Amino acid sequence: MAGENGDIMVLEVGSHDERIMLNEYKGIISLIICREGADGKNYFRMAFPKTKSGPSNTAIPLGVRLGARKQAIGIMKQFIKALEA
Repeated sequence: MAGENGDIMVLEVGSHDERIMLNEYKGIISLIICREGADGKNYFRMAFPKTKSGPSNTAIPLGVRLGARKQAIGIMKQFIKALEA
């Protein structure tokens, strides 16, 4: 199902090579912001989240976790329903 890097689907949006990747990692589906590199590969946009003690030293992909496959499908259906209203 998922590609080599966990990507299920990548959609180009907006401008400046912005993309949204539907990604699966350890059974959790996420929407992740990425960009296309000069080599044609997709690279995650990374962020340093804030913690109680300040910014984290570890970068994580910028995106949102939707949950396991069944939960992710339910969430995406809610978005579609809202857009079609």
